Formats: sequence, structure tokens, C-alpha cells
Amino acid sequence: MQPAQEPREEGVAPTRQQAQLDLLLRGYREEVARGPENWQETGVEYLYRANHILVREEHIERVRGLLRQHREGEAQRAEDVAADVPLVAGLRRVRLPEGLDPPNALRVVRTGRDRDGRVYGDGLG
Repeated sequence: MQPAQEPREEGVAPTRQQAQLDLLLRGYREEVARGPENWQETGVEYLYRANHILVREEHIERVRGLLRQHREGEAQRAEDVAADVPLVAGLRRVRLPEGLDPPNALRVVRTGRDRDGRVYGDGLG
């Protein structure tokens, strides 16, 4: 897959992949984000829903506990993290606290550490 870089030069025809990506980004605006974290160097490999992660129900309480501690160790109000929506049996969509993006949230959930190395507890990984 060719790297999907942004912005494109004026007058240059987009690739099929770039045209599709442009349509999605225009249509969903702030609701989607590009991945991986270094997409500017590697190209866009996937899109994900901004400010949310998917969590298995059996892990929901541990994940909420880890995410509550995100802001430099300060506990957040439960309602800031607890906003989750059941999607299908056994799976919930969790809204992330402000300032925590999905790639970093998944890192915290898996390892108990964020991208800066701060520790929030035992991760699930």
C-alpha cells in the first residue's frame, strides 16, 4: 500500500487510496484519526474512531481504573471515564478522557505505562 501523505500538491491527481481517504476524512472530520502514530512518515495504514477504544466486558473495570489515573496520576471523576456503550455481547466502546488518544490509551491498558513512561498500574498485557 502506498503511503497516503497529506497535503497533496495542487493539480496532482490523487491515487485511488488517497481519494478514498480524503472522502472519509472530510465526511467524518474529527470523529476519525489516522494511524499509526507516525503516519506522516509511514503513510496512513488505518483509520480509527477518535476518543474511543473497544474493551471486553470482563476487563472494563480494570480499564476504567487505569484510564482514570491518566492525567499525571490525578484521579478523574468516574463519569469522565465510565461513559461506555455496549456494542455487541461482551464488547463495550469506552469514551476516553480528554487529552488521551486511542494509541496511548491502548498502551496504558496493555502495559500500565503511557508513551512517556509514566506508570498507572498493572496493564492487561
